[in-house]
Amino acid sequence: MRGLNKMYKHKELKVFLQENKVGVLAITETRVKENNAVQVVMKIAKNWIWHNNYVEDPGGRIWILWNPKMVEFQLVSTHRQVIHGSVKVRGSYMRFDLSMVYGLHTYLDRRDMWYELNQYNMRCTQP
Repeated sequence: MRGLNKMYKHKELKVFLQENKVGVLAITETRVKENNAVQVVMKIAKNWIWHNNYVEDPGGRIWILWNPKMVEFQLVSTHRQVIHGSVKVRGSYMRFDLSMVYGLHTYLDRRDMWYELNQYNMRCTQP
């Protein structure tokens, strides 16, 4: 989601989350600097929990946000191009694995991503 530094984008996304009763959200290509990320998340989803991949990629290309009142999210692993986790919907038996992917631009850069996705797929036990 480009332009997440802009105030009107914060408001649009906040309204979208509320109107659609979203419990978990992945955002890629935010272009938000790491030192501004917390402030942006607080404006969008104040009481939500979040994780990012700034440690693996200084651009923080992937964010995962979740509403702890609606879902439980368990982080499995974080990589430069992928964040893996497990989601359980509160008040139901629904549980699923989730991989948020932001592939880099060249084939050589994406090779690591495909390797990681294949490795994770072999370990998955849920849909």
